[in-house]
Amino acid sequence: SSNPRVATVDENGVVTAIGEGSARISLQITIDGKTSLLAARCSVEVKSEFVIENRKLVAYKGYGGEVVIPDDEGIYEIGAYAFSHYYLDRDKSGKDENGEYDFDLKKDPLGNDTITSVIIPEGVTTIAKYAFYNCSKLTDVTLPETCKTISASAFANCEYLVNINLDDVTVISDYAFQNNESLTCDDIGGINLSNVYAIGKEAFAGSRLSEVKLTNLSRTSEGAFSNCKYLEKVELGPKTRVAANMFKDSAVKEIVIYSDMISDSAFQGCSKLTKVILKNDVTYLGANAFYGCKNLTQVVFENDCEYIAKQAFYGCEKLKSITLPDGKVYIGDNAFTLTGLTSLVFSKNTVINGMGTAPFDKVSKMDVDVSASDYYKVDGNAIYTKDGECLVLYLPGSPATSFTVPAGVKSIGPGAFASHAYISSIDFAPGSLLESIGHGAFANCMALTTVNLPANNIITIEGAAFKGAELLKNINLKNVKYVGEEAFVETAITSVNMTLEGVEIGTKAFYDLRKLVSANLGKGAIIGTAAFSKTGLVSVSFVGGGVTVGTSAFEGCSALNTVDFADISGVIGARAFLGCIKLTDVDIPNVTELGANAFSDCSSLKNFKAENLVII
Repeated sequence: SSNPRVATVDENGVVTAIGEGSARISLQITIDGKTSLLAARCSVEVKSEFVIENRKLVAYKGYGGEVVIPDDEGIYEIGAYAFSHYYLDRDKSGKDENGEYDFDLKKDPLGNDTITSVIIPEGVTTIAKYAFYNCSKLTDVTLPETCKTISASAFANCEYLVNINLDDVTVISDYAFQNNESLTCDDIGGINLSNVYAIGKEAFAGSRLSEVKLTNLSRTSEGAFSNCKYLEKVELGPKTRVAANMFKDSAVKEIVIYSDMISDSAFQGCSKLTKVILKNDVTYLGANAFYGCKNLTQVVFENDCEYIAKQAFYGCEKLKSITLPDGKVYIGDNAFTLTGLTSLVFSKNTVINGMGTAPFDKVSKMDVDVSASDYYKVDGNAIYTKDGECLVLYLPGSPATSFTVPAGVKSIGPGAFASHAYISSIDFAPGSLLESIGHGAFANCMALTTVNLPANNIITIEGAAFKGAELLKNINLKNVKYVGEEAFVETAITSVNMTLEGVEIGTKAFYDLRKLVSANLGKGAIIGTAAFSKTGLVSVSFVGGGVTVGTSAFEGCSALNTVDFADISGVIGARAFLGCIKLTDVDIPNVTELGANAFSDCSSLKNFKAENLVII
């Protein structure tokens, strides 16, 4: 070589590029000590291993190892795929969700197995997407103080990356460090995210971090630190929003939360979590937020919590006691199911603003302390409002098989008896003032067979009130004015007798009750969508005319052969009697409009009369 600083030649004739520049490579042949007349020469030009365009490093062409990016080129960005090889898929359109063309969208990242460390110079502000994706031997990265943004998947799947200084970074995008199973930053004193205000989806998911400070974090996307099996210590800031799945299946032991919203599954499966403190007013504590936190023993509401969503604390088997927030609170479906609760404490201003189905299902026995409450009292095995007008909750774990609702109770609250394992009959004391039965009040009461509603009251029954009470057969509905959506689904009712004028039957109220054979409804009844669909009905009668039949109201009632059609007025909804294969005669003199497929697949229908029909 004429210039060993550019290229060298070893004893085997292998030419190796050393640095930028030009060199002449000469070949001479020596045989038995004599130089042959045969000779050859060629010129080589060695270009930089760094491809830089408009101050952006767009590609690296070097041999790898310990890479030091030059600091005299004015580089401000490490470009997309710069250190990660990629496959160009020419079949891809290259258009983003807004229809704009982006050549990078035609690239499928592959990775790089030669780089072991990288030093990035001052002046670089951004690491673009996939810049170091799947650099499988990369262990150390040194960022400059000027670097503020780590873009999507920039270091994803760098499974041996141990150290990277993020002290000055402010934005970390989706999947930036996903599946970095060795990332601890222990060699540089731990990871510092104190200046980061935005972290993207699954940015650190699956990393080996043990401690993070997020004191300046305000915007977070789903799963940012999920599946971090070694992450035991987390410090959140006063503005930190707790995103969905944010710490799911991580190893967090204690957490202090300032956010007014804890998103769904935020700490689900955190089996080492023992203590949660909620510092400020919470508007939403998400579904499955602490699901399966089996070692959680303490939850502290320092202020209000308006909404505890379904299964929020499901399976927290070591949670023995909880003091409800000092304000209005909704407790969702199965919120405390399979917890170890033995004590439920009401604060002075606690107000149950509704309950879902079985919030305390499978809690073996629970004492209730309302001594400080301005709004509730306990009498026997039930919680009531202080005036005794609402039965709020029948305590789980009570072995009683029957219960008599006191005369002064006007309403049975949502979920009040839901999933109780032993109750088989419900009675009402003489002079009962009952007016309503709340949503899911007796849902999934698997032993319930009989409900003796008071004889003289007009009563409303809300949606899913008895849903899943599989043995319920005896209930007199003659004074019921309204039945809500799916109120009696999955029960054993055989007949419906609702003869009050103007009764309203909600969507799927009696859906798929195969044992239901007869229905007698009042004048002007309103029958909602699929209210009796797929039941075993044989006959339907009405006390008087003006009956409205909604969409699919009797669809699939394959045994139905008798209906008082003359009492139906106005509109019969689409598919209302579809598949009623036993109907033979239909005379609807008061119907003016017939919905699509109203009598389709009525294979036995022979006689059809509709003298005032206007619209089909």
